[in-house]
Amino acid sequence: MLGLGTSVTSIDPANIYKELSELEHYGSLTVHYDFSTLIGNHGIEVTGVPNLGGGGEPFDIGGNSGTPLLDKSQFGGRSSVVFSDDEFLIMDREFTSTNKSFTFFVVLQRDDTSDDYIVAGSGEEATNFIEFTGSGENIHFAMQDGSAVTTTLASTTGSTINYTQVTEVPSVLVIRRGTGGILYVYADNGLYIAAMDNGAMREGVSFSFITIGGTDAESADDFVGNIGEVGIYDYDIGDTAAITLSKELSTKWGINRRS
Repeated sequence: MLGLGTSVTSIDPANIYKELSELEHYGSLTVHYDFSTLIGNHGIEVTGVPNLGGGGEPFDIGGNSGTPLLDKSQFGGRSSVVFSDDEFLIMDREFTSTNKSFTFFVVLQRDDTSDDYIVAGSGEEATNFIEFTGSGENIHFAMQDGSAVTTTLASTTGSTINYTQVTEVPSVLVIRRGTGGILYVYADNGLYIAAMDNGAMREGVSFSFITIGGTDAESADDFVGNIGEVGIYDYDIGDTAAITLSKELSTKWGINRRS
């Protein structure tokens, strides 16, 4: 007897989720930071985070700019990292996708409607980045050897829902890019919110990032709010798996939006 008693039956089914290691394509998850695993007191400075993906490849977070803090007041008490202007985490080395295809995800909560860099590559020009623009209505995406492209979320063109990011509300973002360079975007609980297929989007050969929550680029607006989990598969995991990923992350982090 394991002595489980009634503990299993007392779990709310709505809160049962699978860890990423239990999902398909886990072997292609090269970079993964789960800030809910961070241990320490609320309000302490976050300076280092281990990479949970890639079989231990050296993509740990080893430094910061400003003072990003461990926060236990959001996401139902799960640990996350809170960022203010000019604060971001810095990886020990830059990740660059092997080719055009990859799948990026992030769990976040924005505190304002300014332009917010989620991740960015190295260098003052920040030629690689993902950021929210407008009032949460668009994603600005730039990759190596390609022009920056604005993908509209607040439209049903090429997707199934008109989606706008809302401040002070947790959300999930999953971005997959196929081998041909087409971008697909999913949000909370598997919502398919955008697609982008144009010459500039197809042109970029790879995508890189080394900072999370901001960028070294001059005159750039860094992220303001909380990030709970972030990662990238060096591979397009496909539509079905991307929806499953979004659903499992939403359940884990208490994200309820479904339409």
